[in-house]
Amino acid sequence: MSEDTVVAPVSKKKKKKPRVYLTEPRLRSFLDAGVTVTEIARKSKCHIKTVYRAIEAHNLQRYLVSRFDISKETLERLYPEKTEREVAAELGCSTTTVHRALVRHGIVRVRKTAQGERSARSKHTEAMIRLVRDSAAKNMRVAEIAGLTGIPIQTLYKIIGRKTWRHLP
Repeated sequence: MSEDTVVAPVSKKKKKKPRVYLTEPRLRSFLDAGVTVTEIARKSKCHIKTVYRAIEAHNLQRYLVSRFDISKETLERLYPEKTEREVAAELGCSTTTVHRALVRHGIVRVRKTAQGERSARSKHTEAMIRLVRDSAAKNMRVAEIAGLTGIPIQTLYKIIGRKTWRHLP
């Protein structure tokens, strides 16, 4: 620990890690240098939540970059020539951040993998899925649909509930 980190004493009854309190000057120096919250936690030997709480306690939220800080122009320039993972690596963020920014800016995501019966792993056809959904809409019992199509009941529930084959109407 450095001199800017304060460690509070711990009760003798319970064996716990000592509490770490990050001082404002130390936090401000890290944030001015552009160090991530994860790195601050690692260097201060504490949890990420501890760093976030200290940032909030010292009113230093303005130093934090919003997770939606990717501009629409940047995304349009990089995507879809590159995958979400490649865009994330170039921008230095997670794929989740890129995905959220794409959704927020209304940019249509491009599927790189085959869907439905075009997939190599598909066991059913689109006609069969439509038959299952039509039968379910006509209040046919799932057990009867399973006997008719040979599809397992659990799979039928996923198809009817649109957990799978979501791209089909």
